[in-house]
Amino acid sequence: MTFSLACDGDAPESEPAVLNENDYKVQITAVTDVTNKGDASDIQVKFNTGQARENIQEYRIMIVKSSAVSNLTVESMKSLPNSSYASHAGNQINQELQLDALQNDIDGESVTSDIDYRIAILSIGTFNEETVYVLSEPSTDFKLINNPETSTLVSNMPANDAISIDAAGNIYVSNYGVWDNSIGKGNGTTALKISPAGDVSVFVTGLANPVGNAIDSEGNFYVNDDNVSNAGNLVKVAPDGTKTTIANIQGYPSGLLLGTDGNFYVSNYNIGVVNKVTPDGTITDFVRDERLKGGVGIVYDDNGNIIVGNFLTGAVLSINPSGDISLIGTVPTLGRGSVIGYLTYFEGNVYATSGGGKRIYKVSLGGEVTVFAGSGVVGSSDGEFQDATFTIPNGIAVDKAKRVLYVSDGATTGGANLRVLPLDR
Repeated sequence: MTFSLACDGDAPESEPAVLNENDYKVQITAVTDVTNKGDASDIQVKFNTGQARENIQEYRIMIVKSSAVSNLTVESMKSLPNSSYASHAGNQINQELQLDALQNDIDGESVTSDIDYRIAILSIGTFNEETVYVLSEPSTDFKLINNPETSTLVSNMPANDAISIDAAGNIYVSNYGVWDNSIGKGNGTTALKISPAGDVSVFVTGLANPVGNAIDSEGNFYVNDDNVSNAGNLVKVAPDGTKTTIANIQGYPSGLLLGTDGNFYVSNYNIGVVNKVTPDGTITDFVRDERLKGGVGIVYDDNGNIIVGNFLTGAVLSINPSGDISLIGTVPTLGRGSVIGYLTYFEGNVYATSGGGKRIYKVSLGGEVTVFAGSGVVGSSDGEFQDATFTIPNGIAVDKAKRVLYVSDGATTGGANLRVLPLDR
């Protein structure tokens, strides 16, 4: 690109000013995967600016699939939407920038951990009062390594049982407490509400060893309350705190599922049954089978099947709408009891807590059982999934919008930590 400089009168003509693009072109010196979130926020870019850095108004840092590098042109990069580049300004020689989680690649697609990428930078500056655009050489290939890490949102909270999440992302945790021989049940009496930022408040009081819970779109909270060896109550707590007993269920009602048909489905620790409970309190057997004795966690899959985890045996069972039962897989046992706590389901996989194993297990609908997180050592240390430690992981729920799991990780003394586990994007 050549520009002529204006001359006055009879002054001798000077040589036309010629743009040297290398003066505007940056040199990418490093692209580093600095975190483990599986998105563009993992990417840190370092580059050196050219000699004409004082004339640069903006650098646009772009993520390009390696397979598409040959299609890079200045014209196509000039017209990218804001979501497909990071805008950066600065006239220092050495520049450094960490990208934003929401930045897409130049094709408008989310950045993931399974694709080879390169970085390219478009310099936008002026030369002789004209705007110039100069594209860097692309970086070498890189691929994000997704080694996600656990974190702790709340420490030592007085709630260690089931978890539900409302539409605003608030987290509800019921408190079974610890076993108390003097009353013959857990001594917990409350359920907590925790904001996405980790602010804790008491949501409901006056319960008795509550287990299992669910929350509907209107903010009504449901919980299995006052369980003894032969019966327990399904209780509704309205947003204003008013409690209503819907039904008294025989056995030891444990897990609680809001049905897509408007009914409740309740697993049972003492009886091999999943009960169907209508909103007016009518109780029927949805399915009765000895394999369901010890059932706690209960969720839906994408096909409308109900999945139940057996606390005692580790079996993960699928129940179709007709009531037919099939075994999906079995979580490893370390002796009978406390194999599976609660379950949640997301994108074709069941995630199950294992209080005895000190781990979180992932069970595909095809039956593959793998350790999702936890070293198996007792503790409460965060870190990469394989190194993180748990004490008694119990409640679990997924925030689908944020793509994270929340786990109530309790202790025999009653205090629990609310652990956060990001899912692959």
